Amino acid sequence: MHLPTMPEAAEQWVAQRIVAAARSRADSLAVVMGPISITYRELDRQSNRLANELVARGICKGSLVGIAVERSIGLIISVLAVLKCGAAYAAIDPTYPTDRVTAMCSAIPLSLLITTEQGLGMRPPFGAPRLHLDRDGAGIDARPDRFDLVETGPNDLVYVVFTSGSTGVPKAAAVHQAGWANLMQWFVSEFDLVASDRNLIVSSFSFDITQRSIVMPLLVGGQLHLFDGHAIDSEGMASVIHAQNITLMNCAPSAFYPLAESGSGRELLTSLRWLFLGGEPISASRIQAWAEGPQTGTRVVNVYGTAECSDVSSFHILTSYENYVSQGVPAGKPIPNTEIFLLNEAGAPVPDGDVGEIVITGVGVGKGYINDPAMTAARFEQDWREPTMRIYRTGDLGRWSPGVGLQFIGRADNQVKIRGNRLDLGDVETSLRQDVRIRDAVAVKHVAASGMETLVAFLLLEEPHADNSKIVEDIRKAMARRVPSFMVPSCVQVVDAFPLNPNGKVNRKQMESVFLSAAVLVPDDEMSREEVAIAEILQQILDVGHIGRDSNFFDLGGYSALVTEALSEINNHFDSAVTIYDFLNGPTVGDLAACVEQTRSKQETVRAH
Repeated sequence: MHLPTMPEAAEQWVAQRIVAAARSRADSLAVVMGPISITYRELDRQSNRLANELVARGICKGSLVGIAVERSIGLIISVLAVLKCGAAYAAIDPTYPTDRVTAMCSAIPLSLLITTEQGLGMRPPFGAPRLHLDRDGAGIDARPDRFDLVETGPNDLVYVVFTSGSTGVPKAAAVHQAGWANLMQWFVSEFDLVASDRNLIVSSFSFDITQRSIVMPLLVGGQLHLFDGHAIDSEGMASVIHAQNITLMNCAPSAFYPLAESGSGRELLTSLRWLFLGGEPISASRIQAWAEGPQTGTRVVNVYGTAECSDVSSFHILTSYENYVSQGVPAGKPIPNTEIFLLNEAGAPVPDGDVGEIVITGVGVGKGYINDPAMTAARFEQDWREPTMRIYRTGDLGRWSPGVGLQFIGRADNQVKIRGNRLDLGDVETSLRQDVRIRDAVAVKHVAASGMETLVAFLLLEEPHADNSKIVEDIRKAMARRVPSFMVPSCVQVVDAFPLNPNGKVNRKQMESVFLSAAVLVPDDEMSREEVAIAEILQQILDVGHIGRDSNFFDLGGYSALVTEALSEINNHFDSAVTIYDFLNGPTVGDLAACVEQTRSKQETVRAH
């Protein structure tokens, strides 16, 4: 069964449309980050100067330029400058560990790497010459502020993002001009984007969501706002949304839940027109009260797709939250110039209502993995109806339901999504096995009854240890230096053996079913009243078993989006003033109890005076 779409063709590539918007909205604000802002005139001029510098360094149509710049106005200037040159950019988050950045840069043929002192600074070379926006700033500023846009064709690359790979080497998924322009034109027309729109970016630059977030407002002369706070500061995000009248936002559902669930923060979200959630299934129950509230005029859109197919292939505008709570949120219908098929293992279409692999075809299908021809051949196949087109086998499972369209069921292979970040469990296991203390490792995704997702790893150690908790913490810290934080298991357990199924393979389902929370390190009778109360709060939020004084919030499966919820519950219970930074610096039950006592003592001292 395929899902048809309406024909609609993009008239201009993304860079051309941004340049046109810059000329018509020259004196309007283009990019804002805290107190710093830049007009479209300056965005155009500064990106022209950087484009001239890039050309002087040999960048031309077909070049691939790495961008490893912290979230800043300089990042946006860099993206636009590369596109003006007719080149493509590779999105690299400079906050990733050095080993991961090295793996990314080594995996693709970079002609140049744009960075800053704050970005990659003095970290080791990554296989490509560097251009420092700050260190080389004087030379860039001396370049002409006029630049003739280099013409590109529909099959030329526009950007590359990295996805997790089972070998431990990140796969570089390449998106071309036609697919990207088609997606962005659809966003503009479908959701009536206009110059008064303001979009807020809160996601990592390496995330495919961020690429559309950057472009979306700039196509229509709107404002792009860059969040300059901590990634888990939901209160700060809500404040920016309110203060800057943000109308558009793209993020993973888990990043938005704390905003929707904060009673005091909901009133700060009233300016939002459209909220685009993607990267993982939406838990409708967590946003229902906010979405159906009297102050909410926001329309929520579930966007489904893959990095390999220009990010978004289908969408569904949420309307019936009660149904979604029981039946799940549909992935909906395809965007223009896209078709979606559901095929069985033999490659034949499945009947309506049956589960099949989601296969995508159309203009959005990308160029494959530029560093992995074998995986490209396995995932990207020729469209049997049109030899000039290709299909992409997503590895996702779905079913076609009349009236609602495509429904996402889950993954057919070893890839999972944890809080919006797609990763390959084999990649996690490969990274774990790099530790000489580990004989073998198995990673699984655990979904609690509350819907909370946790990456769990089970380890066989080379030698037994008297204190497994210490070696586990050492292993997690070592892994955090090699891979992004979302690939570091929240819970690690040492086991004596892995359960096997009848064919001799590791029984992952059984391992996930016997998932246990971290061991209690301090008996209950030695815990203070404050520690017992905090333990009970964390038990409820994390949906785990027994918690002791030395139990660590993050080791129990907690993650950034839940910190705000835990903080709110603790401060409400004790009438205390524990901050996010207090929590991050002391995430155990004992640490939090001590912090509660300290903040209450300070409050009492202030009241006494």
